[in-house]
Amino acid sequence: MAVFNESQINTLAHHDAMRGVYQPEERIDSILGPEPVFDPVNHTEHAKHVRAINQRHVLAEMREHAKGKWESARAKASEPVVWLITKGLLGFVVEALAGILTMYSAGVPFPEDFLFGLALAGLVFALVKFTREGRGVVRYAALGALIVVAIVITAVRLDEVGVAEGASPIVGFALPVLLLLGTFGIALIAEPAIRKLGQIYPEWKKAYEASTDLARAETADKEAQKFLDGLSRDREQWKDVRIKSIALYKSTHRTVTAEINGTNPANGPA
Repeated sequence: MAVFNESQINTLAHHDAMRGVYQPEERIDSILGPEPVFDPVNHTEHAKHVRAINQRHVLAEMREHAKGKWESARAKASEPVVWLITKGLLGFVVEALAGILTMYSAGVPFPEDFLFGLALAGLVFALVKFTREGRGVVRYAALGALIVVAIVITAVRLDEVGVAEGASPIVGFALPVLLLLGTFGIALIAEPAIRKLGQIYPEWKKAYEASTDLARAETADKEAQKFLDGLSRDREQWKDVRIKSIALYKSTHRTVTAEINGTNPANGPA
């Protein structure tokens, strides 16, 4: 950024006048340096901004592309993704807690009860998935395994909870059912949400990548425009300072020369 330094110019013009030297343009240019220019050939930063500017014509296409990807992702989700994540996450957390409690009830020590409880929750979700999506033997095998796991888990938890003495037969029947629903009901509700998240993940990834590319291009475009605006201001300021500096140099030079020659300053060099 060019700076108008009145004291420096006056001193320079005075010295030149004393030595009989008159070079206003050369002296001022040596102080200000070269005029700021846009040179993408010799400056990598300038070249980067040129590339960003050259992408302006595709920004609208990139916006439409990102918009289309998000619309496609939302359509495939069929319901708000936040709701899917909430159902899936809460379901897995509840199922994991149920698995940990089951391991604790079976007498598994810490931290094995925690690890095996998480593994049990994962197994329940996997069996529910294969029961719904499996074909032929795989589906029936998963269903059989799910029934066995359900019975075992319910038996372990029922042994821990127990039925109060003197309780009616209805309570004795309802408690195992409640334990069973508490263990597998959550998985039956949450598994579709987790499965749906897995199905829409590629679409959401593409949409996110498209938005990221768009944001990067828009940021580069804004930086390029900011740089060009700043360069334009610097050039205008450089020109203004140069004109003022040359005028001051000439004025001071005339005055000093006149004092030396004992003449009117107006008769000095133009």
